[in-house]
Formats: sequence, structure tokens, C-alpha cells
Amino acid sequence: MKRISMFFVLFLTALCCTLTVSAADYAIHSVTIRGNAVQVSVTAKSDCALWGAVYEESGKMTAANSANVSGAADTQTVTLSFGDIPADAYARAVLLDKDTFRPLCVPGDNSPVYTDDVYAILYADGTMVFQHGDTPDPGREATDIYSVDMTGTYGWRKIDGQEPLRLFTPWHDKREDIKRVEFSGKIQPKSTACWFEDCSSLESISNFNYLDTADVTDMSSMFHSCSALTTLDVSGLNTANVTDMSAMFHSCSALTTLDVSGFNTANVTDMRSMFYSCSELTALDVSNFDTANVTDMSFMFSFCKKLTVLNVSNFNTTKVNDMMCMFQACSELTALDVSNFDTANVNDMGSMFSQCEKLTELDIGNFETTNVNNMGYMFQSCEGLKTLDVSGFNTANVTQITDMFAHCSALVRIYASEQFVTNQVTAGSGVFNNCHALIGGQGTKFSGYHTGVKYAHIDGGAANPGYFTAKP
Repeated sequence: MKRISMFFVLFLTALCCTLTVSAADYAIHSVTIRGNAVQVSVTAKSDCALWGAVYEESGKMTAANSANVSGAADTQTVTLSFGDIPADAYARAVLLDKDTFRPLCVPGDNSPVYTDDVYAILYADGTMVFQHGDTPDPGREATDIYSVDMTGTYGWRKIDGQEPLRLFTPWHDKREDIKRVEFSGKIQPKSTACWFEDCSSLESISNFNYLDTADVTDMSSMFHSCSALTTLDVSGLNTANVTDMSAMFHSCSALTTLDVSGFNTANVTDMRSMFYSCSELTALDVSNFDTANVTDMSFMFSFCKKLTVLNVSNFNTTKVNDMMCMFQACSELTALDVSNFDTANVNDMGSMFSQCEKLTELDIGNFETTNVNNMGYMFQSCEGLKTLDVSGFNTANVTQITDMFAHCSALVRIYASEQFVTNQVTAGSGVFNNCHALIGGQGTKFSGYHTGVKYAHIDGGAANPGYFTAKP
């Protein structure tokens, strides 16, 4: 950066002078950090000088620069070049008389020199720039300028007790035109929910370090359906205060790598559909996730079809009430350790392991199911399982077991106890569809004529045939 000289210190001293010019003749409309430059939108009716400085977050000035401004009737943009500008920096500027250095437009005069208003400017080449101030880059063709709400308007919102409403970002109508996203200067939102949702042409995000998420509580659907993104560096996101990560990476179907290992998830309560249909990921490190406050994990890894490794053994699921479709269609997983899951508060396990075709074993012996009401499709198409122990299952409150074990074509034994009852079941068709290898504890062999709920009990032989085996 350019050295700060005594010449500029004199400029600052001059700010205390009394103005004698008309405020209408001189104005600073916005000051925007863009990369390593500061762009200032000004009105100057006669020739003058523009002085600008960059400040650290603490308020310490780190660099300054100046430029001549030619008098003109129209608003113009003046660029001040600097070296590396830190992500947490901000800028200020002042117009000065070229001869006396007296200020012509100062903070608090007729417009602020630095605006906290954030705008997203979409350019004709498909680049959308998030910046302070609504002044486009004069060298580029801007097609749309959007004011960005930083407080959390976007997403599913409940207003005055009414049914939740879907509130889209103002650029949602142009979402397919957005190919690149850039951040210019530090942006400090309270929410980033739905910011890039359905941006199916988005290929890259640059200067992500300018996005300060320390105050963000909602990141739901932030990258939902960014189906053209192949890489995404979220390692710098501060997630310490985030409570909602639902659908954050939903349908990012081209991502081949995603590093969320540094996420602080201590305050997150909703992880529903967080990685839904990230169908090109082969590995995902969530081993450090703190899930102590999470209540919803439904569809969390659903349709992550190429995942071969997934370590959830450290998950604290004490508060979780919904695990529906949690691992559905994780069809390349060969191992999955859920033996430490606390499921005492879970009420929905429907399709939880459905289509986990390559699992050869699954330890669910510690599952507490007293509060579960839905087990439909729970193990459907787990084609690699030969034995399954559900002897700890208490199904007193279960109403749905449709296709629970259907298409488990290699399954020979299902171990159960007398707690597996079907008194409350109202949907129980096809429970054992295509379980051709299944044999009950007393020798009852699978029959395509008997696939429903009536055979979901411990085998009693010819007198009371069933497909379960009592745990030894």
C-alpha cells in the first residue's frame, strides 16, 4: 500500500474547516472496496481533488491515496488504487479544494462517504457482485441492481402466526443468468438463507473471505441446487452462531469435494436435507460435527449415491426427533456405524436406510423406538444385508411399516422380540416383498403370497407362521 505522508495528515486537519461552497455542487454518493481498489462515486461541478483512506476494523488508518477529479455535471466514478486490502477493512473519502486542501464534501455533509447498504449488481457477462453502494463498475455493463436484505428476510418465514411463506431473493428471477459471484469489500449479513438458491449456472464464487458470517444464524438453502458448482471452498465460513443449516448444499449435484470439517455446529438445530443429493461426493468428513442441539436430521445424506465413507459414529442424537430418509440411497456405503445413536426422542425412521444396497451389516441393537410411529421402507432394498437384529425395537406406537424390509433379497434372518407388535399398524402392506431368502425361526420360508403385516412376528411354525426369529 502507498505510504501515508504528512501531506495527507494536513488533509485530515483541513476537515475541521468551515465550508463555504454549496453542498449541491459536491457530493460523495458511495465508497466501495472492490478487490485492491476503492471506487468512489462523486459529483463535482468543478475541478477538485479526491482523497481516500483504508482503515482496519479497529479504526486504524493503514493506507491513503488521492486523485484529481475533473469538474462535470454528471455523477462520475473515481478509482483509487491500493495494495492488498484486508477482508475486514473499510474505506472513507473526502473531496478537497486543489489549492487550499479545504474540504468540499465531508462525512455528514450532504451524503455519507461510506454506506452500509449492500447491493448485488448483476452484469451482462453473468457475474453478480456483492458490494457496498449501488454504483456499478463503469467498465462493465450492469443489467440489474438489487438491494440486499442483510437481516434474514429470505427463505421460509412465518409472519404473524400465518402459514410459512416462501420469500425469494430479489435476484431469484435471474438466477439462471448468474454464472459467477464476487464479493467486493466486507459484507456482514445476519442471514445468508437462500442467497444462491437455484443458481443452476453458478460456476464459481470469488473473494469469499469478504463474506463475514460471524453474526449469521441462518444458512438454510444457501447453495440449494447450485448444480453447476464442482468446487466450493466454505472453509472460511464462521458458523459459530448458525442454528439452521437445512438444505444448505441440497442438490449440489456436481460437487466432487466439500470440506466442512471445520464447521462449528454447536448451535445448529436443523440439519434437514443438508447434503441431499450431493450425488458426486465420494467422501464427506462430518466426524467433528457437534450435533448436541440438532432436532432434525431427516434426508440429511439422502441420495449421496457415491459416498463410500461416512463417519457419524460421534453424532450426539439425543435431541433428534426426525431421522426419516437420513441415509436413503447412500448406495455405495459399505459400512455405517450408528451403534451409538440415541433415538429415544425419534418419532420418524421411515426410509432411514432405504436403498443402502452395499451395507453388509448394520448394528441398530441400541435403537430406542418407543416414540417412533413410522418405520415404512426403513430397510427397503438393503440388498447386501444377510441378518438384521431389531430385537430391541418396541413398536407399540408404530402405525406405518409398509415395505419395511422389502427387496432385501439376501436377508436370511430378522431377529426380533415380543416387543415388536403391530397392534397400531394401519399401513402394513408389502413388508417383506421380494425377501426371497428369508426364513423364520421355526423354518417358515418366504412366500410371495404372504408379504404383509400378518407375518411380522416371531415364527410360530405351521400353527402361527411368521418371518422373525427370536433372539438367542
